[in-house]
This record gives sequence, structure tokens and C-alpha cells, in this order.
Amino acid sequence: LQAAAGHWAQSCCESAMALSEKARFLYEAVLKPQTDAEKARRFFPMLRKWAETGKEYRGEVYSSAEVEEAIAAFERSAAPRNVPSPQQQKTE
Repeated sequence: LQAAAGHWAQSCCESAMALSEKARFLYEAVLKPQTDAEKARRFFPMLRKWAETGKEYRGEVYSSAEVEEAIAAFERSAAPRNVPSPQQQKTE
């Protein structure tokens, strides 16, 4: 279990490091702190809507590309924990 947790922490940090500044903020401040993947995924539609409408979050406006970048990083970080995404669940 420790090895799996170490692997998750490593891939999690690697995912966050490759992000743009604003995408990294969304990942670190909104998605990563959630206690499980499904709770984090509940934020996806809201973040996408905010990007579409130009709503500010903590003094910044985020583009759709930045939101999608943060979401993709989260999904990559969630994968080693064997938590299927909604898309994966539909294909099984």
C-alpha cells in the first residue's frame, strides 16, 4: 500500500508540474484537496461553466483550455488509484 501511495504522490506531482500556472492553481486549490475522485469530478461542470462565462475565481478568469488542462491532470493523478472515470465505467 505504501508503494502505491508513493506512486500516486509521484505521478500526482509530475502531473501538476507540467501544468500552466492557472491550471496548476485549479488542480492544487480545487481538485486535489477533495477527499475522493468522485467529489473532485463534481467540480468539472462548474469549472467548465465558469470558463465559458468568464466568471472570476479568486481574482482570476480561467480559459476553457486551462480548465481542461487541470481536469486532465487530475484524471492522470487519479488513474494510479484505480478509480475509474465516468467514461471508463460506461465501457465496462
